[in-house]
Amino acid sequence: MRTLAATTLLLVLATAILADEERDKKVAEQKKAAESAWKALEVGDFSHHETKHLLIYAPKDMEKQLKARGELMEKYHDTALKATALDEKEGYPGKITVYLLPEDAWGSFVRRVEKRRPMSGETGGYKAEDNMLHAAIAAGVKPSQEVRGGELVAAVIMQRKAGRATVLPDWLVRGFGRATTYEISPKDKSVVEERQQARTLAKKREASVVWDGPLEADEALALQGSVAYFMAYGPAAKGSAKDKKYFEKMLAGFQPGENKASKTTPEALEAAGFKAETLGKAWKNWLK
Repeated sequence: MRTLAATTLLLVLATAILADEERDKKVAEQKKAAESAWKALEVGDFSHHETKHLLIYAPKDMEKQLKARGELMEKYHDTALKATALDEKEGYPGKITVYLLPEDAWGSFVRRVEKRRPMSGETGGYKAEDNMLHAAIAAGVKPSQEVRGGELVAAVIMQRKAGRATVLPDWLVRGFGRATTYEISPKDKSVVEERQQARTLAKKREASVVWDGPLEADEALALQGSVAYFMAYGPAAKGSAKDKKYFEKMLAGFQPGENKASKTTPEALEAAGFKAETLGKAWKNWLK
């Protein structure tokens, strides 16, 4: 019995060592790719900071700020990880690269690194594929570059949970990021104002406007963040709703079906065993 137990322990240790070696190899590859990507932007030298889960690259003059920014974005990672119930060990390979770009570098990043055309008004984005795992955000955004960067890290986590091939609606991507900010910084001035705005809007707007419209630009962020918070961190997540795995099941509901590459929010909710109308009513009652 002792021999069997010892053998089992050795096998477990050997597996863990191999997993660590494989992760270290992947992280080294990611660092090399990130450095090449930064060089392709032709925006000068970079500064670099590594946290437990993130590889952060930024302009050289931001070097002294990266430790604090890294700590904040790590909070987004861990908070989103808990909300989505993503398995940290199997969630993604290596680490997530975060690019904190100069204000005028976003277009170059999209064209030269992501190999696509930038969209009008776009200032940041993410990729969740194994070979292009990153969040990137240009300077000059509000409330701050590190907050928006953290929200995009949360989006990467959510996408990995839903599945790399799963098409998630824009409202949920943005809303979950903001909801994670609400969870991390509930007393922040912008958070308090947005949540108050959502309560006011809920008196005349339905939750369905975030996915069906019409949604006014000045209402979008507050409503998206509020509905996403209700599902990911609020009553539906904490057990006052009937199903404690509400958000996790809803993400699974977005996964492609037979002859259907993407789903609407009501379709995803139905696939998860929920009703959009019920969600909307519960959200409005919660805000009263």
